[in-house]
Amino acid sequence: MKKIIISILIVLLMVSIYKDLTAGTNFSNINQKENKQPFHSNISQQFSPIKVKIEQGDTLITIIERLNPSLNELNMDQIVEDFRYLNPTVDPNQLQINRFYFFPQY
Repeated sequence: MKKIIISILIVLLMVSIYKDLTAGTNFSNINQKENKQPFHSNISQQFSPIKVKIEQGDTLITIIERLNPSLNELNMDQIVEDFRYLNPTVDPNQLQINRFYFFPQY
């Protein structure tokens, strides 16, 4: 009895894999959604990425000010957007001590 149940499960698994591989993924819906909402980036390409190790008390602003002492006017939206461009998986408000991140040097 166990052999029959195991055989049936194996056949169902093989049929499921076959159907999945032959049907593929329909990307037409994904492309239509992307076309409806075009991506507009305001990333400033006039910076150099600098790798910095975060120390106790460092914030996005303090590091940007340290790297760019000649900046008179800080555009926070642009700085955050550039930081996220350089570190796509990082929340700029949650920097962790002893980790390295890329910061824009303008």
